[in-house]
Formats: sequence, structure tokens, C-alpha cells
Amino acid sequence: MLAMLATRMTIRLSHDDAYAFTAIPVAATIMQYLKRANEPGFYFQSHFLSPENLLQVLRGLGIHMHVSEGSWG
Repeated sequence: MLAMLATRMTIRLSHDDAYAFTAIPVAATIMQYLKRANEPGFYFQSHFLSPENLLQVLRGLGIHMHVSEGSWG
């Protein structure tokens, strides 16, 4: 029997200003929307955004990001 190893990734986001920390993800979403990458229609935010692009924009707009990986079990 093959043992499956599960990997856990933790992403911790922070910013010195709580108001900016709230506004930056909204700005990142609007920036991606204005690129017209998706067809017109209704989307859940989690289905609309490209995760890689979102994290890159968040970091570019000043959100501090700490990523750690480990295994479960």
C-alpha cells in the first residue's frame, strides 16, 4: 500500500496599516477585472481571480507575505 504524504502550506499576510490591508485586495481584484481576462458574467471572487497574479499584485502593493511548508501526519 502506498503511503500518501500530505503537504501543508501556510501563507501569513500582514501590513502595517489595517485600512490598507483591507483595501489592497479590493484594488488587486479591480486591477485584474480591468485587464478583461475573463468573459463577462457573474463570478465568485475565488473563481474570478488568478491566485498567482493576485499574490504578485498583493506583494507589489505592499502586503508582507510569509510562506511556510510542512508535512501533515
